[in-house]
Amino acid sequence: MTYRNLILASMTAVVFAFVSCSGSSDTETSNGGSDIAESGRHPVVVLLMDGVRTDQLGSYGATQSSTPNLDEFASGAIRFDWAFAQAPDAAASMASFLTGLYPTTHGLVETGDRLVDEAATLAEVLTGVGMETAAFLTTGEALDERGMDQGFALVESGPQALESALQWIEQNSSTDFFLVVEAGSVDASAVDVESAAESYSAQVEALDSSAGRVLQALEGAGLTDKATIAVVALSGFEMGEHAGIGEPSIYSLETRVPMLLKSPHLPQGGSIDKIVEVIDLGPTLIELQGEESPVEFQGRSLVPLNEGSGTPPYVAFGEAAEEGEYYAALGGYR
Repeated sequence: MTYRNLILASMTAVVFAFVSCSGSSDTETSNGGSDIAESGRHPVVVLLMDGVRTDQLGSYGATQSSTPNLDEFASGAIRFDWAFAQAPDAAASMASFLTGLYPTTHGLVETGDRLVDEAATLAEVLTGVGMETAAFLTTGEALDERGMDQGFALVESGPQALESALQWIEQNSSTDFFLVVEAGSVDASAVDVESAAESYSAQVEALDSSAGRVLQALEGAGLTDKATIAVVALSGFEMGEHAGIGEPSIYSLETRVPMLLKSPHLPQGGSIDKIVEVIDLGPTLIELQGEESPVEFQGRSLVPLNEGSGTPPYVAFGEAAEEGEYYAALGGYR
């Protein structure tokens, strides 16, 4: 899959990325299809990062990878080669992940906005089917300050959240749960301008180390092969290609993100070269529990795509609404 064209319309600041797919199959995987009907309830873990570009991961082709833990996980997971976040802003992107909605729909688009109470969240859906729910965020704003704590029985934010998450995993290993853990976020102010690439990679390496601790905790709790585990970045990172270092950008270096998915009810390993969206992750996790997503969700489950029966066209949309910028990634029918 390669980018063929990139058009910037200055009047409305809309970016259209036209993407062509190589090959004719929806997915290349190492095993056969899944059996969702017999999957039953099982733990779900979503490992979040912010500010991680795809070109930092060896599993996405980086020649000098700074993510050995994520690359090891990727070797047994499904890799989505063209996953797009719905906003370069972490809070708006997080709200989209939790609600399956585009930013303008869920209402959290500008500084100070809160998620609308009417929005159904992934945590609320999974709580409703009897699963324990918890979220541990190491950086950024507390979920309750932006209305994103809806449905979570436990929310903890702050520098000690990762340690708390590791303990929580050990204590709840025998229950069916939905757990969100943030491995960390790249701090743009700490990226040295004179050695930006090296400085940025060092921060990504630290995030990978935190992610590795979570993955090791899951293995120690016997959950590696029992749980559905997703790893996704809420945004990429601008390194001066189109804007200042760390500034919001709707170009693909910031909106295209790593997304990996491993489940006992999906094929193990391989890659999917179709355009997908982060808002598709919630409906996917819900279907893997044998449940149906709320009708208002705008994302769609990726389970059929993983089984080779995706429904084209493959497109992604996103926005930096506070800046009045929007993008569309168009992948067509193949």
